Amino acid sequence: MTCLASKFLVPLNRAALMNQTQHLVSVGYHYFNTGSVPVAKASGLLDKFAALYPIVATPSQRSTNHAKRIANVDLLWSEDPQDPHRLCWTLLATKGRTIPGEPGFPDPIHQRERMKDARFVAPLWDSHYRLHQRLLGGAQDPDAKAKHRGAKLRWTWSMTRETFAGWASQVRQAAHVGDRAYQTVFSNLVTSPMYGGIRADLRELERSGYRAWLENHRRDSYRMPLPSPLPSMPRIQVYARMTLEDLICSAS
Repeated sequence: MTCLASKFLVPLNRAALMNQTQHLVSVGYHYFNTGSVPVAKASGLLDKFAALYPIVATPSQRSTNHAKRIANVDLLWSEDPQDPHRLCWTLLATKGRTIPGEPGFPDPIHQRERMKDARFVAPLWDSHYRLHQRLLGGAQDPDAKAKHRGAKLRWTWSMTRETFAGWASQVRQAAHVGDRAYQTVFSNLVTSPMYGGIRADLRELERSGYRAWLENHRRDSYRMPLPSPLPSMPRIQVYARMTLEDLICSAS
């Protein structure tokens, strides 16, 4: 275990990781690369990234880099939801410099890594959620009618198309069965992280469920399955004292 691993802070949990990823992308860290590594190799990979890129830069150093048009880089770690013996990493970077007459990006992060642009390729979390820009309205229950005065294009987490389609199928089937099955599906859905995009997905599922209900039952037998308004994501503490070393030990 290296000294850096005992000092390098990591997000406290899944919600903290999703919040920090959303924050970084929204302030210009549009370029990203992801991967996973066996727990035993995580500390070594951290040292490699630290030697190549300014992942341990202070806020003051990052401001200086921004002023000089040098790419800033951040590194996030988390448990691998698919394999308890691996850890996931996400590198995020700003654009940095472009030199007239030279193609591409001269900053090392863009030369060495196969960075994707979040504006065109959505970052994913556990294949269920994607981070993208979505037109959202006010703070309460954004939905498909968000194109009203004041709606803005914002970075938010939404369900992936595959996840949404899977829930939509469950909702339709439950609506055919009856109230108990219908309410059960939505009681599972309300445990989702309540980002604006996901709240919009839930409202869309509710509307499609209502249509399916009317195909099989009387209108006056319908019970609203979701609260109004839907709760928003609470303020999340991203970092405390949890380090990569702690994450390695918990996964070992």
